[in-house]
Amino acid sequence: MKRWIALSIALLALAGSALAQQGGRGQGMRRGDQNSLASLLRRADVQAELGLTDEQKTKLGELAPQRGQGRGNGGGGGQQMSAEERRAQMAEREKATLAILNESQQKRVRELSLQRAGTRAIVREDVQKELGLSSEQVSKINSLTNKQREANQSLMERARNGEIERNQIAEIMQKNDKVLGDELGKILTTAQAEKLRAMGGKPFKFAADEN
Repeated sequence: MKRWIALSIALLALAGSALAQQGGRGQGMRRGDQNSLASLLRRADVQAELGLTDEQKTKLGELAPQRGQGRGNGGGGGQQMSAEERRAQMAEREKATLAILNESQQKRVRELSLQRAGTRAIVREDVQKELGLSSEQVSKINSLTNKQREANQSLMERARNGEIERNQIAEIMQKNDKVLGDELGKILTTAQAEKLRAMGGKPFKFAADEN
């Protein structure tokens, strides 16, 4: 059980890193948060797949942060949390979330997280080790994610400078994410790609996302 908890918590860094790159605000935050474990467990389709009880749903709802919670460093101070503080807060929330699930549910939600992340899951160290990636492959992954981070930072800067409308950010980031996913997929061998798909377990069709 501990192994599943550790691996599942690790997946939230896919969302956490996106928030750090995007400043943790606006459309970037909403998009990154969609891939967090807590967000997955708020989805009705995922809850049904896991067979959550009413009691579990209630407990999960009690853990959900209130609007605006976690943006400051002391409730009302107005200070922006650092990326490290944000990731630590998310990790604690994910750990508490997983404690509500039984072992079978933890295993399945981890599979769903991998399916949701797709090839972007290979940016995680634990997934890289499980797939047996070479140092050369890891180097290529780091290069691609660094380029995406720079592209997203440039995008946010252009928005702040008024060069582009803020409502364009989500569309551009979606395109950036697709390019990253496609390029990451090219790094894997056929066997590694098949193993990653197998790690996702039984294929699951997510319902349309809610904004």
